[in-house]
Amino acid sequence: MRHILPLILTLTLLLTPSLALAAQDQPSADSLKIAVWPEYDRPEALVIYLLRLDPASSLPARIRLPIPASAGGPHAVAAWHPDGSLDDSVTWERVVEGEWAWIEVEVETTGVWLEYYAALEVEGQVRSMTVRWPGGLDIDDLQFEIMHPLGSEGLQVSPSGETVLGEDGQTYTRSEMGARSAGEGAELAFTYSKKGPWLAEPLTSPIVGQALAWLEAAIWPEYDQPEALVIYRAQLPPETSLPTQVTLPIPAEAGEPHAVAIVGSDRNLYLAEYERTQIGEWAWITLMADSPLLQVEYYLPLAREGTTRSFNFLWPGGIDLDEFGYEIQHPPGVQGLRVTPAGAVRVGEDGITYSWAALGPKTAADMVTVAFDYAKDNDTLTVNTVITPPSLQRPESTLGGTPDLAALMPYLLGGLGLLLIGAGVAVYLRMRGEPAPARRRRPRRRAQRLASDEIAPVYCHVCGTQASASDRFCRRCGTQLRR
Repeated sequence: MRHILPLILTLTLLLTPSLALAAQDQPSADSLKIAVWPEYDRPEALVIYLLRLDPASSLPARIRLPIPASAGGPHAVAAWHPDGSLDDSVTWERVVEGEWAWIEVEVETTGVWLEYYAALEVEGQVRSMTVRWPGGLDIDDLQFEIMHPLGSEGLQVSPSGETVLGEDGQTYTRSEMGARSAGEGAELAFTYSKKGPWLAEPLTSPIVGQALAWLEAAIWPEYDQPEALVIYRAQLPPETSLPTQVTLPIPAEAGEPHAVAIVGSDRNLYLAEYERTQIGEWAWITLMADSPLLQVEYYLPLAREGTTRSFNFLWPGGIDLDEFGYEIQHPPGVQGLRVTPAGAVRVGEDGITYSWAALGPKTAADMVTVAFDYAKDNDTLTVNTVITPPSLQRPESTLGGTPDLAALMPYLLGGLGLLLIGAGVAVYLRMRGEPAPARRRRPRRRAQRLASDEIAPVYCHVCGTQASASDRFCRRCGTQLRR
């Protein structure tokens, strides 16, 4: 027995995985940046590994990177080329060893890009997180970078770092950790406070299996009230039988929705009856839709600090979406509006600037966050902004000359004769006592809502993406739509 125990102990040590052993046969890293973007596009933290191998590394190289096993699978794994481009066609495997999952990937270049989501700890308005690097790789330069969430206050990082303004206009705190061997780990903790809705788990729709072809959240801050007007523009799947019951979630603090409507085939909005059912901090707005296009509007307050306004939007999930997007209206005169996740910027036909993005399909289990902030030193509402029309360009001289009365005399005399004849006829009829025939007025018909099956979908003539009734530009490529 005394001879067997050392043998068992030796075998146990050999078979037990360790982070140091995981580094065997791995190339060393020139640098690793661990970027953490809390509440970037979800009510979680997006963690990104940006790894650069030693330039002398043999290629192709096989890399093993650790992520928490609780994170599930990575959100993205890609080869990161020296020019900054990404190639997500790489193959990878996930191997769980205790509380860590190793992502094994083979690349033909010297860079690896890996993303995963991790949970934040939330207590009231305070969010916190500890990010750990367990080792397993020789690194010449390790750096943590924390993006400050828009609308957040008092972000603190330990160990402390340098706070800088990035080229994208976002604020970051960067902590240099120096060189790390495969047997050395590192960790960084941060905390901040932020107002706005929060959910740990997605909502469950009262209508089982509900789905939408697309949903756009249009947010117009300080449009006609000193708050944010939130507009859901939704379209039902083309195979939906009408009429059908539809329900959409809004924050309970919004109270009753400002408007619930369907879009008729004439592109006008028609108010619809609805029911509001509150469950916790959310309310479900349910209506019977006889059109595939519908719209729900509500107001929420903006967060204000001095001249800075900020807003945090949360889509709570619960509905399968083939496409989700957002639109942010820029109040006139505002400079430097920042949005996460970032999108494109365009000027609408109304002369107002909008930020917008198509964020792809979302399942009922997916939650989405959109945040923005801007500085504004007045309380002017967008609806009260007067857009001066272009001035008329008048010619300096009038074309033509003074008319020749002699040439027009025959026409004038002829017109006078016709007037005299008409007057004589009128006198004759009155003398006979015969009333003039009355003009029959056709009754005016009230505008009727057109049948929902007459609605003709609008498609972009460039990329073929289907547009909503109120869209003026393609939500995917930005081309002005033809009506």
